[in-house]
Amino acid sequence: MTATTTAMMLAAQGPWPTVTIDNLTAFAGGGQTAPCMRGQVHRFVRVLSTGDSACLPSLAQRDESARMIWVVNDSSNSMNVFAFVGDTMNGSLNGSLAVAAGAVGMFLKVDATLDWRGHVLT
Repeated sequence: MTATTTAMMLAAQGPWPTVTIDNLTAFAGGGQTAPCMRGQVHRFVRVLSTGDSACLPSLAQRDESARMIWVVNDSSNSMNVFAFVGDTMNGSLNGSLAVAAGAVGMFLKVDATLDWRGHVLT
């Protein structure tokens, strides 16, 4: 684990309730058709090829996901995190964000604009 991913995993153990899903494998071959994540913190330990992916839940289903989702990439390859098909990320329809190996992606659900706002912490 890098210093960033270790800090995120420790933060997830904070005083508020979180759901951590651990030891995940990114969707091989990448793309927006990856199964959608559920829960708040997702730790990927297997990204077999650069560009393998994960997908955020639908913004249309308001009760489907947490308001903020964290993606911890503890693998040796970069991965992509996609918006749900037809949703936007950082204002881009069907957008994605690359989360480098050893980095953490933070995704905030913005209801007013039906947009996921994503940023990577390194």
